[in-house]
Amino acid sequence: MKLVSEIRTLRHLAGWSAVVLALMLAPALASAGGPEFQQEQPQPSDQDAQEFTKTIKKEFPINATGTVNLINKYGKVDVKTWDKNRTKIDVTIVVKAKSESAAQDIFDRIRVDFTNDDNFVKAETLISSKQTSWWNWGDSKSEYQINYEVFMPQSGSLDLSNKYGDTTVEPITGKANVDVKYGNFRLESIGGDLSIELGYGNGTVVKARNVTADVSYSKLNLNDVQDVNFTTKYSKLFVDKGASLKAESRYDQFNLAKVDRFNCQSRYGNVEVGEAESVIAVSRYTDYRINKLRDNGDFDLEYGGLRVENLSKGFSGVNLNGKYSDFKIHVEDGASYSLDAATKYAGIGYPASLNVTYEKERGDSHEVKGHAGASGARSVIKANLDYGGLKVNQ
Repeated sequence: MKLVSEIRTLRHLAGWSAVVLALMLAPALASAGGPEFQQEQPQPSDQDAQEFTKTIKKEFPINATGTVNLINKYGKVDVKTWDKNRTKIDVTIVVKAKSESAAQDIFDRIRVDFTNDDNFVKAETLISSKQTSWWNWGDSKSEYQINYEVFMPQSGSLDLSNKYGDTTVEPITGKANVDVKYGNFRLESIGGDLSIELGYGNGTVVKARNVTADVSYSKLNLNDVQDVNFTTKYSKLFVDKGASLKAESRYDQFNLAKVDRFNCQSRYGNVEVGEAESVIAVSRYTDYRINKLRDNGDFDLEYGGLRVENLSKGFSGVNLNGKYSDFKIHVEDGASYSLDAATKYAGIGYPASLNVTYEKERGDSHEVKGHAGASGARSVIKANLDYGGLKVNQ
């Protein structure tokens, strides 16, 4: 009897240990970098599940420049435009369950709230929790999708949030706010200001003017844009054509095909530019490669590097400040420019054709001044480096 009592005691303690361990691990699991924890997250269905569908249809009048607000999760949002001063919203809820009664339980938990006035239409997906206990985390025998098909005036504005689903938007001339988490989106054309929040997904903007983009753990493609302000981390950013771009970046990769101006503050990244008129960078642990720099650059780098394949003749100036960084600049043939470089614990390489007017090496310091081509040209390369190196060729 004593042995049986001890076994029961050990089992009781083991049970409480499992509970305590689960409580300790729950916060860590919720923040482990995957999709945020949702108690209503739909779960995979069994092989013998059936598909049940419920459709909600609403249509509202709205002014041509009114705003449509859509808030959804666990499904697709497809926004189309038409030439009517009306907004049409069709919501299709698809449930896979073992029985009609099980599907109805899911339907009863999902509702879509609608709000409207002359200038505003809103549709929001709301999902009530079935659970009554903290350890019951979802319906393990059913899965569901909530899909929106929306028609709105092309001249209207859009405010959209979608989690765990993909989003497509046809061209609109108004402004747009788009918040997508754990899904992908494609925006064809936004005529007004565009605000993007993208997390754990892929996004494409075909055409836009003024863009503000907050991107994390994602990939964003901008095909044709004007002004862009990036706040990014752990992401890949691609721009085919842009006018003025600014970025605050952490652990990112930028690929810019053709831009006018790029201003970047970054840590731990990689930047590749096909062609730019102007690049300004304050970066740590970041490498820059620019195929063609047309006019000017200002680089303050630590533990990074810069390689310019072609610095166009007639450029205004390039200013280089570096610590533990290497700089390689190839100046276009026929360019006239002056060089003014000073380094400590760093070498200076320059073309044999450079007319050196001053050079001094003393201890670990090296200074070089001179010009290539015509004297007094407006183009200047100025460098001040500690550790690393500078190589200018032509």
